[in-house]
Amino acid sequence: MTPGTGCRAQMRRGVLHLTLDAPGAPVNVLTLPILSSLADELSRGLARGARAVVLRSGKPGSFINGAQLLLAASLRGRAVRDYVGAFRRLYAQFAAAPVPTLCLVEGSCFGCGMELSLRFDYRLAADAAEARFSMTEFRDYAIVTAFGGTQMLSPLVGLPAGMDLLLGAEPPPRQLQALGLVDRVAPPGRMEDELERFLGELEERGWPKRAPRPLPSREALVKAQASIARGFQARPGPDRALARTYLKLATLPMRPGYSLRDGMAAELRAFLGSLRKAEAREAISFFFIRQASRAGSLGSAAPAARRNAPLPARPSRALLRRKLRANGVALITKPREPRGPQAFMPLPARPLVELANVPRSRVRVAFELLERSGLSPVVTSPRGSFLAARLAAAYAKAGVGADRALLAFGFAVLPEQLSKRSRSAGGSVRRALFALAAAAVSALDEGAVAGPAQVDTMIHSLLGFPVARGSLLRHLVGRGEAAFLRGLAGHFPGAVPVAERVLKRWPAFYGKRQR
Repeated sequence: MTPGTGCRAQMRRGVLHLTLDAPGAPVNVLTLPILSSLADELSRGLARGARAVVLRSGKPGSFINGAQLLLAASLRGRAVRDYVGAFRRLYAQFAAAPVPTLCLVEGSCFGCGMELSLRFDYRLAADAAEARFSMTEFRDYAIVTAFGGTQMLSPLVGLPAGMDLLLGAEPPPRQLQALGLVDRVAPPGRMEDELERFLGELEERGWPKRAPRPLPSREALVKAQASIARGFQARPGPDRALARTYLKLATLPMRPGYSLRDGMAAELRAFLGSLRKAEAREAISFFFIRQASRAGSLGSAAPAARRNAPLPARPSRALLRRKLRANGVALITKPREPRGPQAFMPLPARPLVELANVPRSRVRVAFELLERSGLSPVVTSPRGSFLAARLAAAYAKAGVGADRALLAFGFAVLPEQLSKRSRSAGGSVRRALFALAAAAVSALDEGAVAGPAQVDTMIHSLLGFPVARGSLLRHLVGRGEAAFLRGLAGHFPGAVPVAERVLKRWPAFYGKRQR
């Protein structure tokens, strides 16, 4: 490997082993230099007579975490097409290899990383929490995939499962094996043994490429498509139009006369169109809010990360409780007043976990343990009850009777899922938004969190506030400070003086502008 290229190659017993290892980074993010290095090493290995190709990561806990799509979103015209084209050419190079190709996934396999894995003949995954296959474009960025995800998933696992994955589902490796996405699942720490067995089986069979899966009949395709489309009404409103675009693209490979070239061209047009939409701009802005939330939770004084033992694919709460207790944190599942360091996992189960009053020396270990388990931790220092419980209570009380309107606005969790106690009529989207804002500014005023980004992240994770609308607080305050204060005064007048203090503390975050 040339220093700094991010890819090293080794030929062992006729098999080309490629290892991704982005220089100077804790996770692998594909860049143009890394793509070039991968392409060169693949070409050289095939020219030397490799009988198979194996791709793996040199980063613990990370296969590929992204492809700098935020950079692509900032490009214009031919530049963005050239950027996407560079990735597509490398992916096609792996797909066209005349020998079987295998990728080993022992860490996060997100977005473009999952799309790259789909171009391989075979996929082996570790049976661990770190081995997370996730298509992030729809769920996190409100855009269409750029590197073939819509064209590769449905032929491999079928249209219903393919759509679930495209829209953000993250089944564990064992379930992905049952679907046909993963060929082998290796117990933690046994990937090398599983790889050797699999390579031995391929050698015995004459090193075959993967045979394509039979396509469904026209009748089965039409039935599946109609069933999936009906299900879109249960999705949050901002998701529905984009979900229909995904469905249209995912059915292309199953239609008579289909060509991959045409399908990829259709996906590229949809990708470019989605980048221009306001929903994508808001979602991409929320990416930076999540990053700010993480930084605020960890803080600059947190000690260096300590590598933990591998976790199973879906850790039980009992296991998480034991692991956290060893780090001075007790996991509980009912909202009660925190006494000492505790973690609150709200019910119904969502990705959010609130770490309350955790000593700074313990924050990073607990935080990274939860992140590796597929959860979204937020560190707080509330006075009294958990902040997540307060936000959920405010939302449930204000939103009762407006479930359809809240779903149409974009909330993925409805009040009835949070509380069965109150079924009185009334409530509205506007009232629910300002109820959350009142609770949020109160928490900020008391210093329960380091900044607004953490509150917005909690509201997104706990209640499913749509990324297509950005952050809740900026959504409201961005209309103008005066309009925001008038809205609070109309619903929760006592929150106005608190909000005025909060707005003075974080003016840059809110991007305040009068309209």
